[in-house]
Amino acid sequence: MKIHDTLSGALIAALGITILVHVQSFPPMPGQKVGPAMFPGLLAAGLLISAFFVIRRGMKTLRNDAWVEWPEWLRHKRIALGFALIPVTLVVYALVSEALGFLPTAAAFLYALFWVFGVRPRMALIVALGGSLGIHYVFYKLLKVPLPWGILKTYAW
Repeated sequence: MKIHDTLSGALIAALGITILVHVQSFPPMPGQKVGPAMFPGLLAAGLLISAFFVIRRGMKTLRNDAWVEWPEWLRHKRIALGFALIPVTLVVYALVSEALGFLPTAAAFLYALFWVFGVRPRMALIVALGGSLGIHYVFYKLLKVPLPWGILKTYAW
């Protein structure tokens, strides 16, 4: 997908403005001139400066180019489904992982994604189960990230 530079610049500017507005709520550090809002504020300023140049460049081709050009691959149903399925699985994971648990949710989503992307079912199942267990081990045991157990709470290790 190709988004016109003017539109991209406007989105970058909106992000910079949002950051600037948000950092105003950060508390000042007593006795220091530099507070927690400084670095995010500098990042926002950099985004706004970049947005200015992107918009300026986009204005030169405003009449010749479309605002959005859809790629050829998006016309293929299986590829488009895979493209849409990635953010959908992230949203659904956020909604159901607490009740269902990380392991069943991750395994089901990985298997679905592998299937849509054309991985053979047996291999998809093996990698989805192994990958979920591996990811769980790394985050839960090594990094101490509290992943939800859900329906597997009685089997928590």
